[in-house]
Amino acid sequence: MPRYQSLPQNSHHEVIRAPRAMTLTSKRSIVRMAISVTVGFIVCWLPFYVVTAVRIYSDYQYKLKAVKSLTLVMALSHSVVNPFVYIVFSRRAVGAAFNHLCQRAKLRCC
Repeated sequence: MPRYQSLPQNSHHEVIRAPRAMTLTSKRSIVRMAISVTVGFIVCWLPFYVVTAVRIYSDYQYKLKAVKSLTLVMALSHSVVNPFVYIVFSRRAVGAAFNHLCQRAKLRCC
C-alpha cells in the first residue's frame, strides 16, 4: 500500500492526498532539470568569462579575436540550449505535441 502525504488532521484546509512515490519522482525530476539548466549555463558562459578575464588582466595584450567570437557565440547559444533541456524533461508535453502532429498528418493524408 503506497504511503500518502497529507495536511495535518487539525488543519481546516481540504486534505489532498498524493502517492508519496509520485511526489518524490516529481521532485527528483525538478532537481535534475535545475541541475541541467545550471550546468548548461556554466558550460555556455564560462569560456566567455575566462577569455574576457584573460584579456582584462593581461591589459589587453592578448587580442584573441577568434576565440572571443567563438566564446561569445557559445554564451549566446545558452538561450538555444534551454528549450531542449525543457523538452527532454517534459515528456508529457512532448508526447502531447507529437500526438497532435500525428493527428494533423492523418487528416491531411486521408
